[in-house]
Order: sequence, then C-alpha cells, then structure tokens
Amino acid sequence: NMLAAAGQGRAEEAAALPLNHYFDDLLEKGQLVRPGVAMEAEWQGALPAPRIIADQTLTQALINLLNNAADASPHSVEILGHWQDNELQMEIRDRGPGLAPEVQQRAGQPFFTTKGHGFGIGLFLANATIERFGGKVLLTNREGGGALTRISLPLTKLLIKP
Repeated sequence: NMLAAAGQGRAEEAAALPLNHYFDDLLEKGQLVRPGVAMEAEWQGALPAPRIIADQTLTQALINLLNNAADASPHSVEILGHWQDNELQMEIRDRGPGLAPEVQQRAGQPFFTTKGHGFGIGLFLANATIERFGGKVLLTNREGGGALTRISLPLTKLLIKP
C-alpha cells in the first residue's frame, strides 16, 4: 500500500482534520488490522488541536509501525501521541522480547527482518516516509522489557495553511 500510494499527489489522497481526530482514526485503522490486540492510546496537547493534512502514506507508515509492535506484543500495545507548538511526538510501546543489539543497529535497513515472513522493507519504508516529512524514528528497548518506537515530526509540513 505504501509503495502504491507514494506516487499519488498529496491533495488527492489527503483529508484535513484536527490532530486528535487523526490519532483516533489511526487507532481505529490499527485495530482493524489487528483486532485481537488491545491498543491503549492517550492523546495529549492543547485543544483545539491543530488541523493537519492526513496524508495516506504517513498514515500507512504509522499503521505499519503499530503492526510491528503488535507482532512483537500480540496481547497489548500502548500508544501515546503528544503535540506541542510545532512538534508532534508519538510513542508506540510494546512488551515483546525487545531489541537485540544487532537488531537495534540494523533495524530500518532494507531487506533486514527478524520475522520468518516478509521482505524486510516495511520499517525501511515507514522510516523513509516519516523522514520525507522531516521526522525521525528511533527504536529503543523499554525498561521492564519490550520495545519503544519514538516518532517525532515537525507539524509545519502537516498543518493546514490558512
């Protein structure tokens, strides 16, 4: 889906909505992909939330990251979305086995996977999409076990221009 959508114009596949509603829609789509995984979410930020362009490729990248967390932690995943000033932060927290040192070093490289299936390009494409918006993805281990995927995005490329 991400490859197919990458060539389409932003205006064709985008919708404008408040950031907190975008997060709600993202969570709903994540639950549709993984209905058996409890996804607990919390959104924090000043209201009314800024209105953003909900780009399809960005949404697909974030759903891919949620799906990766659900693969590692099939019972539950925690999501925290926070916006402040011109910055959006999102954390996806799982309670899977965490990241081995080699995985931490190579995660996001094309054709690297720890799964028995797939091509190893999902995280690579998600990271490339987020970087296209000026953002970053950081994967670390959580205290107490599991992995933490931290996404930071400048809101300037997502905001509706007046």
